[in-house]
Amino acid sequence: MNPPVDILTGFLGSGKTTLLRKALDRDYEGRKIAVVMNEIGAIGLDGRVVTGLDFVEEMVEISGGCVCCSIPNYRFAAAMQELVQRVQPHLIVIETTGIADPWDLVRRLQELGYPVDGVTTVVDAANYLDVIEKEPVGRAQAAAADFLVINKCDLVTEKSLKKLERKLRRVNRRAIVTRAVNGEVDYHLIFGLGGQYWRRLAEQERNVDAEERCGDERSPHHHEHLGIEAFTWTADRPIDRRCFERLMKRLPGEIYRAKGLLRFEGETPVHSFNYVAGRLDLARQSIPDFTGMQAVFIGRDASRRRDDVTRRLDKCVCATTG
Repeated sequence: MNPPVDILTGFLGSGKTTLLRKALDRDYEGRKIAVVMNEIGAIGLDGRVVTGLDFVEEMVEISGGCVCCSIPNYRFAAAMQELVQRVQPHLIVIETTGIADPWDLVRRLQELGYPVDGVTTVVDAANYLDVIEKEPVGRAQAAAADFLVINKCDLVTEKSLKKLERKLRRVNRRAIVTRAVNGEVDYHLIFGLGGQYWRRLAEQERNVDAEERCGDERSPHHHEHLGIEAFTWTADRPIDRRCFERLMKRLPGEIYRAKGLLRFEGETPVHSFNYVAGRLDLARQSIPDFTGMQAVFIGRDASRRRDDVTRRLDKCVCATTG
């Protein structure tokens, strides 16, 4: 079983490596993270910046070509396979070159059987409008994003930031847009291990208020500093697939991410699912004796949408017996 992959992209000098280092220098509860860095030149430099982090199990550098196009499929597939077999990571993070088109990398990963957890594109607030917008790959990077991080916000005015956000929205209406200074973002939200983090917070909230909530599995947790909440939902019976897929397509915009496990009615394999910024990915998992569904939903003011989402999930369970 291949681990999920997060793609970190952005034009030259946008601050990808700074963001990556700060993101990986966090507590991911002992879960293994492998990093693949792609350098366009024959000699890589960014890898030296990332080494030595406590939570990075392995750092691999692929130099001499762009991972999205000029590196042959067999070489890329072999490198990924060796990494997985040697490290067995919970998550792989790929930082692309500044001139990579992430659409091609997403396609490559999917063809090799790697679930793409999310695409984060870092935008340089100081020069996007003047320089990067003129480069087709800069627009492609923004269009492919699930998360758009506007970095270096301290270098421009509020008026310029709002203009940039409007421009980015015309390129990508689906992505979650966030501002950053020196690559400081909500790493638990944009990286694939965030589901564990939010689920744990929601579980803690439920345990604290157990008597008041009477054991309700749909407990929210509010992240005070970020204005983001999470709630969990479980079921002990399989889910109707069509009902579930319709629901996920119509999730409110306030729900940024959803992750979990589920078994569909009439299907043997268990599936993991990952929803981010309107995109749903399903992947088969080898987990015996699992029935029903376990999920966490994450977003801004998510508790306001909890009752509606869980009511519709209840209907997906009922649909299997209807």
